Amino acid sequence: MRIMIVDDELVCRKKLCKILENEGEVEEYLEGQSALVAFEKALAENRPYKLVTLDMHMPGLLGLEVLNRMRQIEAERNITRKDQAIIVMVTTDEERENILNAISYKVNDYIAKPFNKEFILSRLKEWLSE
Repeated sequence: MRIMIVDDELVCRKKLCKILENEGEVEEYLEGQSALVAFEKALAENRPYKLVTLDMHMPGLLGLEVLNRMRQIEAERNITRKDQAIIVMVTTDEERENILNAISYKVNDYIAKPFNKEFILSRLKEWLSE
């Protein structure tokens, strides 16, 4: 399974990498634009990401913008819902409007920081069983 972690905070990014390193091939990105390029390239090469974690607040493109664009890319390629990436927002933001926007963009889940290994791995099992 290919996993993409997108977060401008080094500590959070490294923590997620460490938690998920035994679950698949993990790649990390500091910001949304490079993540979008990699996401689209992975689909073109038929090596899609199964799991994407996105920080809500990053410089440049915000996590919601990246989420929305990833779903647009999947739609343009006629990727069915069951074959879409599992996209999870990871943030300290609990603003209702942002949560509702993420849901409207078809986010799979929303995780609040701080998180721990057990929580992430238990949620991963749920995401993969859906």
